[in-house]
Amino acid sequence: MFCSRPLMTENLNNMIEDHRKGTLIGHINCDSTAIPARETPVNKDADEKPQKVEHKKGHPRKDEVRPPKEPTTLELQAVQSARNSLSKLQKNFA
Repeated sequence: MFCSRPLMTENLNNMIEDHRKGTLIGHINCDSTAIPARETPVNKDADEKPQKVEHKKGHPRKDEVRPPKEPTTLELQAVQSARNSLSKLQKNFA
């Protein structure tokens, strides 16, 4: 008996007519189509990067002197002022 009649649909339609009569109800359909204006990161040229000194991994030999490691960005920012740290952030986005 309940299956032959769509009670839920009728009740929902009656509620909408009572409470939302005369108002516009909108919805948005979203899909996963490609958007041509999507931002992509800027590729850095190999010329801009300084060439790293290559050496074998592991403990250096007795006569081998390696240069000290460069401090990481995090270590540099701990010592720098806030204005200096912000000026070195990457600002060129495509």
